[in-house]
Amino acid sequence: MKNILFSISLVLLFLLSACGGGGGDLPALTTLASIEVTAPRTQLMAGETIELSASGVQSDGSRRSVSVNWSVSDESMGTMLSNRFTAKKAGQVEVIATEVFNRVAPGKLKLTITTSSPTGVNILGFQDAKTQYATTDARKLSAVAVHPENSKTPISTAVTWTSSNTNVATIDAAGNFKALTPGPVTITAMWGGFTKMVNVEIKQADAQPILVKCNAQIPVTSAIWSAKRVADPQNGSEWIKFDSNTCTADNVGVYVRDESKKPTTGGESTDFFTLISATRVDGKYQTSVTRRDITADDKFLTVGTESYVGGIFFTPITSTGTTVN
Repeated sequence: MKNILFSISLVLLFLLSACGGGGGDLPALTTLASIEVTAPRTQLMAGETIELSASGVQSDGSRRSVSVNWSVSDESMGTMLSNRFTAKKAGQVEVIATEVFNRVAPGKLKLTITTSSPTGVNILGFQDAKTQYATTDARKLSAVAVHPENSKTPISTAVTWTSSNTNVATIDAAGNFKALTPGPVTITAMWGGFTKMVNVEIKQADAQPILVKCNAQIPVTSAIWSAKRVADPQNGSEWIKFDSNTCTADNVGVYVRDESKKPTTGGESTDFFTLISATRVDGKYQTSVTRRDITADDKFLTVGTESYVGGIFFTPITSTGTTVN
């Protein structure tokens, strides 16, 4: 045993001698000190996409690869998909690279986004999906510049407005639209060499519209509702209107509940369907397209308000409930 231990000692002594002896210092270990974010350029136009890179800076100044999670300081300005940044609108934004183990502070790079050149013009003020309006309709239209990234910016210079038939509807230089008599009409906006046309149909206003109040039952039967809707599914004649004296919310509507789906115990039924909704604009309510008829299974109508908190939230106004069918 003593001979074996003596042999091992000799081998260790030989190895230490070959390495220059046992008195030398070991080299210092390097550690991750920071994250550096780089880009091909730091100025780009809205709609453009660039690829970013992130590297780890060691304590001795050397670079190394590193795994990071990407984010932006303001997602309304731009978005990240992996390491690709897409600019959305003009301004300044920071791109952030956070090391996956959070061992060091995130790396940041400030980008400047400029407005892209317009590619067209669009008309705002008519309602989505609604192409029919009553002879009593009057509204303010506006024109916006359209850009490649689908952003829309206000226009500060003159826009030329025209109506294809001023007997049906007129529009002045400021964009004030006024319906007059039934018939089709095309409204045109011209700006910066671009042209946008919107085709609408003017319908005779209903002589006896259903007036929906937010403090009283809805004065309608299923037969009356369905008959009017079949004749005018877009509510272009305004056969149903919302009373702005009793309704104060920005978004209101008429909702129907299928009683066959009503919960038997506890809680409010979620099986309400929107028949028609309206949005307050300049103190008046503009109605949407009427959704559907009142069916045999629909038993309960109510006026309600809508709010948007991560989705549409419906709140019924209990004093307006009425039973149909």
